[in-house]
Amino acid sequence: MRVAGERRDTLPGGLPMDGASTNPGLVPVLLPYDEARRGDRPPEEVPTVAPRSPALPTPLLDGREWRAWSEARARAGDGWLGGLAREVAQALEGEPGTAPEAPRWLLGEPERAQLLPRELSGPLAGMLSACGVALLAASSETQGPPPGQPFTAGAGPGAPAALEALASAVRVLGLRSPPPGCMAQAGPPFALGAGAGGAVRLQVGAFAVQRTLPAGELRFFAGRALFTQLPLLRVLRLVPPEQLEALLSALPAAVRGGRRLAPAAHALRAHLPGDLRSQLAGTLGALGDAPPLEELAMCARHAANRAGLVTCGGVGAAVLALRSKRALDEEVAELLRFVASDGWRVLAAPWYPLSAPPAAGR
Repeated sequence: MRVAGERRDTLPGGLPMDGASTNPGLVPVLLPYDEARRGDRPPEEVPTVAPRSPALPTPLLDGREWRAWSEARARAGDGWLGGLAREVAQALEGEPGTAPEAPRWLLGEPERAQLLPRELSGPLAGMLSACGVALLAASSETQGPPPGQPFTAGAGPGAPAALEALASAVRVLGLRSPPPGCMAQAGPPFALGAGAGGAVRLQVGAFAVQRTLPAGELRFFAGRALFTQLPLLRVLRLVPPEQLEALLSALPAAVRGGRRLAPAAHALRAHLPGDLRSQLAGTLGALGDAPPLEELAMCARHAANRAGLVTCGGVGAAVLALRSKRALDEEVAELLRFVASDGWRVLAAPWYPLSAPPAAGR
C-alpha cells in the first residue's frame, strides 16, 4: 500500500515510516528486562541502581496507598520512586494530571530487550521467535476481515493527531510501521491485525479517526501495536493459544517432512524455509509436553504495554490509557510493578521527565 506522490518509507503526510535511520538494529535480543544494560549511553548517564526495590503498596491498585508510598519514598530520599508513585496515585484516582510531552529518547536493541518479561527468554521463546511468522502464516487468523480504507491525514478530525503519535512511536522504538488502515468498527486507537503470509496490518480505530484523543493515549497504543510486530509477540498475541498449541504439535512433523504429512504439518512446512527447518531441528526439545502458551500470551501482552509506556511519555497517562480500554487488573498491576522495578529505573531515569517545580528546570 502506498500513498500517491509520497515516498514509500513515509507515512501519510510525509512522516517517517521507519525509525531505522536514527535507531539501527531492529531485532531485539531476548533478555530479562531487569538485567541492567548500558546500551549506547555514556557511563555517566547510567543511573545508580538500588540493590533492591522496596515492597510495593498493598493493595496494588489503590491510589491512596500509592500516595502514601510516594511520601514514604520521598522521606527515604528516593525522589525517583516518589515522583513515579505520585503520578500512579493520580492516575488510579482518575486524575488526568499533566499531559506528557512526546518522548525524546530513542531505544536501541538492549533497551528494547528490557521491555520483555523474563518469561519471554529461553529456548521456547527463542523457537517461537524464529518461526513466529511461519506459525502466523499457517494459522486461520490470516483469514480475518479484510483491511479497511487507507488511513490518511484527511480521514477524519482526529487523523492528524493520530499520525503524529504514530510517527513519534516509530522514532522512539525504531520499528517500521506497516501502512495504516482504518477500522470500520470502534476499537483501540491502534491495533495490530493478521494479514496473509504471516504479515501484519496496522489498524486505526474509528474513535481515533473521528475525534482527537489525548496525545499520550494515542502514543501508548501506537507503541503497543508497533512492538507487537516482533515475531515472538506477533504469534503469541495474534494466534489463540489453542490454535497455537495445535500448530506446535504439528511443528516436529513439519520440520522433518515426509510423504504423509497431516494437513496442519503440510501447511506449516510450506512457510518454513529450508535453513529455518535445519535450525529448528535441534531445538524441538524446547516444546516439552505442555508449553505454557496462555502464560506466554499474557507476558506478550505485558511486553506490549511496556512499549506503550515508553512511547506514551508518562506513567500516569499510560495507566489511564490501559484503564480506558478496560484492561484486566492483572495488566495494570504488572505495569505498575515494572514502573517500580530497577529495570525501569535503569531504562528511563536518564530521560524520564518526572513532574517537578519549575525551578528544577524539567
